[in-house]
Amino acid sequence: MQVFRMGEGPPVILLHEVTGLSPQTFELGQLIAESGFSVYLPLLFGKPGEDRFVKNFVRACTGGWFHCFNRNQSNDPALVETLLELSRRISAEHGQAAVGVIGMCLTGNTGLELAGSCSPVRAIVASQPSLPFGDADALGVSQESIDRVKALQIPVLAFRFSADDSRSPVRRMNRLQSELGGQLTRTDIPPGPGIRKKPHSVLTGDFVDKPGHPTRQALDDVLNLFHQTLDAGTVALDCP
Repeated sequence: MQVFRMGEGPPVILLHEVTGLSPQTFELGQLIAESGFSVYLPLLFGKPGEDRFVKNFVRACTGGWFHCFNRNQSNDPALVETLLELSRRISAEHGQAAVGVIGMCLTGNTGLELAGSCSPVRAIVASQPSLPFGDADALGVSQESIDRVKALQIPVLAFRFSADDSRSPVRRMNRLQSELGGQLTRTDIPPGPGIRKKPHSVLTGDFVDKPGHPTRQALDDVLNLFHQTLDAGTVALDCP
């Protein structure tokens, strides 16, 4: 797996959307890096700098690493283990540091699968989680994954646009809220000035880098969470 890095500071893994590791994803990574973090961007499919929905949708959903229509599993175990190995490696490189994870759209719920006793992940962002397609009530992750997040008391931020986003339905967010309770900080961004019709990508395609804009506030909330949870020091892993 090819992994790009930018910045210095506590480590954050930024997982790209179904459109690919797009220029807007690199721009998001740069904003996070400028706020004092080391940002790691793994290439999950496609080519670096590519922004192609249809082609990458086919790659992602038929290539083996994503189970796009499975209500109990969104990511193949091989992908989960690959990302866990990445998180452990970068944690060790940063002195056994805690790691943050941002997932978006296709990867929106991936961070929930990266919690565990042998994982340094200690902060999770689920932005417009979109899997599984066609089942609005499902989270696309196992109950075991949810239980690990709860047991470790990992804080989770979740974002979606409240209007016209059928790809990240409100029923899925409600289910996540009911599962995680107070561990989840949820933001449903309403229609308003500076927000296009049928928005979806809170931190990339529909992001507006202006003070007071709700998407900028969403990013600020992410940065605040990471400073609160990742600046604290080291984590002890119970690995076999």
